[in-house]
Amino acid sequence: MKKTTRVNFRVVVYPRFSPTVDNVERICEDIKSEIKRHVDYIGSVQVVSDPENVCAFCGSNWTEDSILYNGGCCDRDEENFDKKNT
Repeated sequence: MKKTTRVNFRVVVYPRFSPTVDNVERICEDIKSEIKRHVDYIGSVQVVSDPENVCAFCGSNWTEDSILYNGGCCDRDEENFDKKNT
C-alpha cells in the first residue's frame, strides 16, 4: 500500500518591486541579508533566477536557434546578420 508523506519543506520569498528596477539582484541580496539577520532556524538562503534569452540590442525574446541572429527583431540585429553574411 502506498503512503504519501510531505518532504522538502521550504519558504519561498518573492520580492515586490517594479519591473523597471535595474538592480533587482541587489535588492534580492538585501532581502536575503535581512532574512538571515532577523529569522531563526535558517538552513540556507539563496538568491536564484531563471535564464532568459533576449536580443542583446533591443531586449526582445530570443526566438531563433542561431546564437547570432534573432530573425531581424531590430535594426541592429539585422545589421549584425548582414555583416556576418557579407
